Amino acid sequence: MYIYFQFSQNKIEDLGAQILAEFLLKCQNISELSIHLLSNKFGYSGISKLAKSISSMVNLKFLEFDLGQNYVKDIGLSVLSEALSIIGNNLDHLKIELKYNSICDKGALSLGKALGQCSQISTLLLNIELNHIGNNGVDAIEKGLSNCKNIKSLAIYLADNDIQETGASSIGKLLSNCTQIISFKIDLKQSFKIFQNENSNEIGDDGLQSISEGLSNCINLITLELNFEENQICDEGAFSIGNALSIFTQLTTFILFIDRNHIGDDGAISIGQGLSSLKDLIKLALSFNQNDIKNQGASSIGAGLNNFSKLQSLELFMRENCIDNEGAKDIHFGINKCQNLTELKLSLIKNKITNEFNISAIKDICDLKNLIILEIQLSGVVEYFTLRALQDCNNIKIINLDLSQNTVNLYK
Repeated sequence: MYIYFQFSQNKIEDLGAQILAEFLLKCQNISELSIHLLSNKFGYSGISKLAKSISSMVNLKFLEFDLGQNYVKDIGLSVLSEALSIIGNNLDHLKIELKYNSICDKGALSLGKALGQCSQISTLLLNIELNHIGNNGVDAIEKGLSNCKNIKSLAIYLADNDIQETGASSIGKLLSNCTQIISFKIDLKQSFKIFQNENSNEIGDDGLQSISEGLSNCINLITLELNFEENQICDEGAFSIGNALSIFTQLTTFILFIDRNHIGDDGAISIGQGLSSLKDLIKLALSFNQNDIKNQGASSIGAGLNNFSKLQSLELFMRENCIDNEGAKDIHFGINKCQNLTELKLSLIKNKITNEFNISAIKDICDLKNLIILEIQLSGVVEYFTLRALQDCNNIKIINLDLSQNTVNLYK
């Protein structure tokens, strides 16, 4: 029996959570439960009732619960973790979403112990972004997951916490034990801080190197998604990613978001060289916005695209770097080698690229005969003839052209 509840953003508060918990107590024999209670303004009282109901479901194989943007805190996560410890040994699929709940290391410690009881899970998604979890909390989660030898798909979202090099090292250690994994997603991005004293993720080059070394043990990966935006990463960190990529010859999906760091040509060259090993890619997304990449780095990224004969979806964002027409030309040359592309999203704005180049680049894109969806950002002085070039892209069904914050001249 499968039960799915969607009560997100309904302000049910503690009383509503209690009513729901009483209903769930009558469903003790279900095998699959998915319950979504995002942003409902309930705290310990409601959570403790829900936890009691879940702990009675000893036949659960599949469990998903979203308690994001409530008042869970450490004490609420503690009672949830106790419930999870009771039923964990039978679970195969587990998804926990607890973003923005004022959870600290103490709560992460109780969660880590509970995860240690889930030794049979093959799929785990853990979303605890926008909390106050630090290195000790990540270490506790790693220790718990070290008992989960059967994980095939692992997604961990830790954006906007307080994780540095030591925490990243724990993630690397975790990955070194996940040799059966085929899908891994990690989000450690740091969003723009409003206040200077806010917590922040800053794993740096050493932290990224630890994660890359851990990933090198995951030779069966098919899907890899990495987000390290604004983490004080320089060329050395990018170099460790490039080295790791050469191992993942079975990858079909690779996503890397590394915006707002300090990556220059050397780091981009290493990643470009690593890309050349991923010949089976179907989906690729790379975001290098607001770094220090010049023409050599851009040319290496372009060269890395040359061998992607199977690639169908490409997203490439390199806005606000130091790339001129020469580097952009090599990027577009690489894109045009991907003749099986059906979807292309591209942004090279706020570099040093002229409108004349934009026109020739669009004409080259029109040569991609399988392309159906095009999303492109252009910058500088955009003229009539730039837009006129798009009219020759007869095979494209959807065009999203972003000309915001530009000077547009539509006169012939």
